[in-house]
Amino acid sequence: MGREEKINRFERYLTGKEGTYETWIKAAKDYVGKFDEGQLAYMSLKPFGGDMFNESYFTLMYNLLNLLKQISLQRGSRVLEVGSGPGWVTEILMGLGYKVDCLEPSEDFVDFARTRIASYAKHLKYIDFSKVKVYCETLEQCSLPTDTYDGIIFFDALHHIVDEKKGLDQCYRLLKPGGCIGISEGAWLPGDQQLEDFLDQEIKRFGTYESPFTIDYLDYLLDSKGFVAIERYNQVNGLFPVWRENQTVRQIADSLAELSNIVIAYKPYKNGSTLDNPFGFTSAEIKLIRKQFDHNKRLANFAVELINQGDTVWINNRTRQKGFVTLAFYQGKLGKSNFREMPRTFLPEPVHPGQKAVIDVQYYIPKDRINEPWYFDLVNEEYYWFSTRGTNPLKIEL
Repeated sequence: MGREEKINRFERYLTGKEGTYETWIKAAKDYVGKFDEGQLAYMSLKPFGGDMFNESYFTLMYNLLNLLKQISLQRGSRVLEVGSGPGWVTEILMGLGYKVDCLEPSEDFVDFARTRIASYAKHLKYIDFSKVKVYCETLEQCSLPTDTYDGIIFFDALHHIVDEKKGLDQCYRLLKPGGCIGISEGAWLPGDQQLEDFLDQEIKRFGTYESPFTIDYLDYLLDSKGFVAIERYNQVNGLFPVWRENQTVRQIADSLAELSNIVIAYKPYKNGSTLDNPFGFTSAEIKLIRKQFDHNKRLANFAVELINQGDTVWINNRTRQKGFVTLAFYQGKLGKSNFREMPRTFLPEPVHPGQKAVIDVQYYIPKDRINEPWYFDLVNEEYYWFSTRGTNPLKIEL
């Protein structure tokens, strides 16, 4: 079966089924009004639940924290949380020091969230409540400013977005170049009767849009909307006895990548990047600004200037699996027995074509390596060393 045939056949659970955009959004707005007393109480307590061994709490927290750790945004980053519900995820984003905007179509949930956020900010006196804003809007129709967010989070929320194409267009618009979208929720595996029965019961009970994506369709959508470095994840949590130490990720995973939509993707830089275009023209000039070497302590200190003379942006995001640039300090020849390398150094910030960056580094030089020359080079991680593309390494004599 070809890919296009798969996409046409397996898109989302509710693809082609009855219901207009207006009908589904109205149901989302009325959702909380259909809760019984126990469900209302849970929304005030979430993620804490009433199950005997707190399994729901651990599942929710593991899933969220794994996603946030992998995205690894700096404190002060601006984050958009889509489908913020009662605000428990928002509390965590606040505590991590992010500037948070929330989108939530239900006025009842907005009230829940604002109450929880205000109480949380009062409890933690040093959190700036003014940096958190909750908007009673849908993603598809929001008018938040373009190129604003370092990250967009969908935690158990993407499957509620009615118009996924317009929604992901909005995400692309709202993200800064180099910003990321993080998604964590279940996938739809057509024929999974237990899941489909559950979705049908939720729709019948609340009228809400419950339409998870197949993994093929979500990957296709992200790619078609211009996102790059689309990475799927297996999820592994917990403590493991020693006898399990040789098991594979697949054997110990709580969520397998092919059965879950745990995905991170990025909006590319406008000028291109080593990440999404490893075949782009990348060139650098590496200059020595300062050298200090203490022979007694064998400590070497350098200030190195890096000049981007190519067409690609040098990405500094160390959370990515590949395509970010590091500074390498080595001796010998690549691939040869005499090759010796010091730990690589991350760039302090992205370096665009024509820009410069200065990095201060320090190394402890082994006694038997003092008399041989060392070299500085740049590495586009998992793709290539810059010297293999024509950049001259900087030779250092101690």
